[in-house]
Amino acid sequence: MVVVREEGPIVIAVGDLEDALESLSFGAETSDLRQERDRLVNMLRSYVRPRLLDPSLTTNLVVAGPTGSGKSTLVNSLAGVDASATGALRPTTDTPLIVASRANAPVKTIVGGVECDLTFAESPLLQELSLVDTPDIDSTEIEHRSRAERMIDEADLLVFVTSALRYADDVPWQVLRRAMSRGVPIINVLNRVGSATSGSIVDFKRRLRDAGLVDDLIVITEQHIPALTHHLPETVVASLRERIMRDHLERLAESGQVVRRVLDAIAWQTLELTDTLDDLNHDFEALEAEMLIEAGERAEVIDLPTAGVTLHTPPPKRVRGWRARLWRRENRVGEEEMARRRGQVVERLSLDIESDIRTWMSQSDPPWIAKQVVPEIRKVMDSAINGWFVFVQRMVEPLTRRDHDLVELVLIDSTLTGAPSSAARLIFGDDSDEMVHRSIRELRGRIGVVYSQTVSGVVAGYRLGHGHFDTEEVKSAVADLVTTVGA
Repeated sequence: MVVVREEGPIVIAVGDLEDALESLSFGAETSDLRQERDRLVNMLRSYVRPRLLDPSLTTNLVVAGPTGSGKSTLVNSLAGVDASATGALRPTTDTPLIVASRANAPVKTIVGGVECDLTFAESPLLQELSLVDTPDIDSTEIEHRSRAERMIDEADLLVFVTSALRYADDVPWQVLRRAMSRGVPIINVLNRVGSATSGSIVDFKRRLRDAGLVDDLIVITEQHIPALTHHLPETVVASLRERIMRDHLERLAESGQVVRRVLDAIAWQTLELTDTLDDLNHDFEALEAEMLIEAGERAEVIDLPTAGVTLHTPPPKRVRGWRARLWRRENRVGEEEMARRRGQVVERLSLDIESDIRTWMSQSDPPWIAKQVVPEIRKVMDSAINGWFVFVQRMVEPLTRRDHDLVELVLIDSTLTGAPSSAARLIFGDDSDEMVHRSIRELRGRIGVVYSQTVSGVVAGYRLGHGHFDTEEVKSAVADLVTTVGA
């Protein structure tokens, strides 16, 4: 039994689950999951919490169903007054309507975050509960359907009304399954049954059994309603009224058991949501791992020679004596010219890398991510290549006190062409192969960082569209709630 008259452990556990759910961040690509999260939070906040704090709250009897099923006429008939508008123009009800006695009228007309109209009637049924007439659950107006679903989530008892012509429609059954998942009592009404549609009774009962519901539905035959009248004769709704009172009294006798069933349903549905989010997280991780492998492969094979620029003149064939000294003198550069040549390398190499990344990203899904990632990655490329220049400077610094800039340019040029040049062999001698290969490994490694940063940007783009989901806090809050309720 769950009965709480003050903010005890269960209410605190409910609040913790609300907070954990609201900490989840959803993007545009997961708006449906955000809606499910919001529904769960709303049920905890506006349905469960008030009933835990005050179990004596008036029972909400929500009447829901598809277009033209006769909901409003049924509400009028149960209330004993023409409280809700009816008519052939659909949808007739666009705002939920609460019908209550003045003694049991709700303090607020905002239910589940939805503003409702309120009207009063004094039928015997309304001394025990409040009636809520909802918009059509299959309305073409998204907002109307959303309001109806929110009202269903607030129901203590649900009267699901459909007609002999609409009982097999898919959308009402989707909503009915949603109502079933909450664990509240459901009374099924098959309305407007005529001689030509009497076979719908057997088929509807079969569908109810297949869905896991009892098949003791209320059948209301097609009625002739006099002009200017918007309710059915008392004899027609008598069996429905009796069924409502029976379920209402059973609910009162069960005390907190209905709330407990709703809490159980919320816990189960929350874990279903976290499973879905965990699958998304796994997909992100798998995507990142797969792309990193491909990034490493591309970084190893990108064509560096195309980034080459004229950094120095070729050395003479005879590398000794005055010719070698003349070649060195002719290829000395000042600080400003050295900066210009480094800039050429950065520009050409960056263009080649960017072109390859654009080609790669154009194959991504969705390709728009490349438009966001590539401009940002240019900064990473410039940083990586300039970092490689620093590495080259440190390599050559111990080797020569003169012509330092020329020695650096020779190593850069050989790295870009992929093998020691004649100039490299002149300057580095037997160490030329090792020097060039070390420089190539360093440059490839830094290019690999550029590609891996591109992957991080792509995955971040996917996450931005889908959201960030740390589900451990939510699952822990569910476990605490289940333990607390069961204690």
